[in-house]
Amino acid sequence: MVLSTLFKKAAHSSVVRAVMATTFCVALITSPIAQANQAQSEPAPQAETLRALLANIQTLAGRFEQHIYENEEKVEVMQGIFALQRPSQLYWETESPDESVLVADGETVWYYNPFIEQVSLFAQSQTMASNPLLVLLESDAWDGFYIQFDQGRWIIDGQDEAQGQQLVLRFNSANLLVEMELSDAYGQRSVFMLSDLQENQPIAPKRFEFIVPDGVDIDDQRDY
Repeated sequence: MVLSTLFKKAAHSSVVRAVMATTFCVALITSPIAQANQAQSEPAPQAETLRALLANIQTLAGRFEQHIYENEEKVEVMQGIFALQRPSQLYWETESPDESVLVADGETVWYYNPFIEQVSLFAQSQTMASNPLLVLLESDAWDGFYIQFDQGRWIIDGQDEAQGQQLVLRFNSANLLVEMELSDAYGQRSVFMLSDLQENQPIAPKRFEFIVPDGVDIDDQRDY
C-alpha cells in the first residue's frame, strides 16, 4: 500500500498505499508478521499457485495509474512509473498531479516531496509490517494472510495484526500482473492499473539508490 498518495499525513499514507506507496506496490520485507494458526492458514493449493506466479517475477517495471477512493468516493487519480526487484527493492515515481519519489532499498524507505523540499526516511521493516503487499516482494511473508482465487482475481486478506487489509491481484492471459487493489479497514482503497510492463529485464542497481539533493530537509522517522 511498498510497497504513492507505497509508500503529508501524506508521506506516511503514501507508503502504506504503495507499494507502493503505497504498491508496491511498495518497503518491504523481513517485518515481524503475526503467525496465523492452522485454522486461519490459507488454502494450500491456491496459495502455492499464487506463490508460483509471483516467483516468476524477479523484476518488473512499467507505468501505473492509481485511483484513490475514500469510502467509495474517488478522490484522486495519480500517474507515474515504477520498478521493483524482488525480494526488497522498489522505485515508485509519481509524475502527476504532484511529483514525488519513493525508493525502498531493502533497509530504508525514502519518500521525497520536491514541492516542500523534504525527504522522509522510514525503516523498511516497520513501514510494511503486516501489510499484504509483502507477498509481492517477500516469498516468506505468507503467514498471517488468507489467500483465495475468485472470478479471475487473487484475494489476499490480512489476519491478526493485518486484519481489515486486503490486496487483490489480477494477471492477464500471459500471466503478467496488470492490476492491484489495496484496501484497509478505514475505507481507503487504491486501484493500480499497470501498463507498458517489462518483466525480468535487468534494472540498474542505482535505480534503487536515493541520493538526497542539496538543500533538502531530512525527516528521519526510523526507530532504532
